Amino acid sequence: MHETFAAIQDSAIGTWIRESPSMFAYTGFITVHAIGLSFAVGMSCAVATRVLGFPQALPLEALRSFFRVAWIGVGLCVVSGLGLVISAASKDLPSPVFLTKLAFVAVAAVLTRRLERQLPGRASSGLAFAVIAMWTFAIIAGRLNEYPALMGVE
Repeated sequence: MHETFAAIQDSAIGTWIRESPSMFAYTGFITVHAIGLSFAVGMSCAVATRVLGFPQALPLEALRSFFRVAWIGVGLCVVSGLGLVISAASKDLPSPVFLTKLAFVAVAAVLTRRLERQLPGRASSGLAFAVIAMWTFAIIAGRLNEYPALMGVE
């Protein structure tokens, strides 16, 4: 399995993303990933926070369009994340921290979709809290993936 991961990482695209000085290589991919993350998490959590009652004066129906931006963010994260994984496949793909991050992202996306379907009337505070929690855990796992020594994993 590790030979497969090494082959992916050492492919032409993996090497270019990892080693090219071009701003469109690693710098571009990580920038698009951060922008996508801010759209996905920011918009999802803004709606979830409103479902929790903050600010009450803002009608939930007015926030429905936030989901369009959130899903664009998810798309940006998927595309840029694939490039980032290709460039570090030997490190990321066998990593339990990375796989945990992917699980949190998947659960967060499913819960965000459920929240979207329940608006404006039936959205529960438990679901809203779960959306915020899963996105938060995904971000934490993503950061910890870059610093495996903090988790006792090398």
